[in-house]
Amino acid sequence: RTQHAAARAEQDQLHAMSRPTIRGSVFRDDCLVGRAALVTGGTSGIGLEIARWLVAHGARVTVSGRRPEVLAEAVKSLGGEGVASGVRGDVRSVEAAQAMVEAAVAHGGGRGLDVLVNCAAGNFLAAAEQLSTNGFRTVMEIDAVGTFNVSRAALPALRAAADAKRFAAGPLVL
Repeated sequence: RTQHAAARAEQDQLHAMSRPTIRGSVFRDDCLVGRAALVTGGTSGIGLEIARWLVAHGARVTVSGRRPEVLAEAVKSLGGEGVASGVRGDVRSVEAAQAMVEAAVAHGGGRGLDVLVNCAAGNFLAAAEQLSTNGFRTVMEIDAVGTFNVSRAALPALRAAADAKRFAAGPLVL
């Protein structure tokens, strides 16, 4: 176990040297070192920016998305494998939600999940009167059901992190 802890400390130190610096943060640069985070929909927009801030503060971030090429580019922009990881999946699937959580826990060192950010979203750029019932149903399945699926899948890993008292205020779910 001591060897594992030493190896993990060395990985965290390498991670700290490779992560980007973001100016303007009120938090210490290392406030999330050793923490595991999952950002669904973290391949673009707000999700990618949240992932960027988590990485900048030391978290081991896993982003999820449906498109492999966009997922690979997001991981690269976050600092590459080791700093960030990506997992392909659709939050509407219970099995995919479980796989996302498992990937994030593994990437974070297997000790649980400290941060979950539900950012996966579906939208159709159309006026409400032009949005079909099926289009609306798809948006609700991604935004509401997907958030539920991932949150429910993550609860055991979030509890594991809280039980280990790794985060003073417990795990964070957004």
